[in-house]
Amino acid sequence: MKIFKDKDLKYEVIGEFDLGIVDAGKSKDYEYYIVNETSNDLVDLTISTMSEELKIVQYPTQLKSHESIKIILKWTPSITIKKGLKTSLVFKASEIIKP
Repeated sequence: MKIFKDKDLKYEVIGEFDLGIVDAGKSKDYEYYIVNETSNDLVDLTISTMSEELKIVQYPTQLKSHESIKIILKWTPSITIKKGLKTSLVFKASEIIKP
């Protein structure tokens, strides 16, 4: 699975997400696009975050082979971090193997 910053799938996220700085008590939404690179469909997809203050607002539970779909993250920090938030996502899914 690859993650991109743009709908045209030109700017891949490599390593951690750099979400920048958001003032404490405010929220900011982020849109990214995930791509199923396999030749099989993925089902039972779940996405989790490494930060309790970062929520997955929208994501698919299925992803067809080579399909790309938008995901939306929402960050609501309880404190303002001078260096911003750098975090990762964890993806889990079952792959449907076609005969």
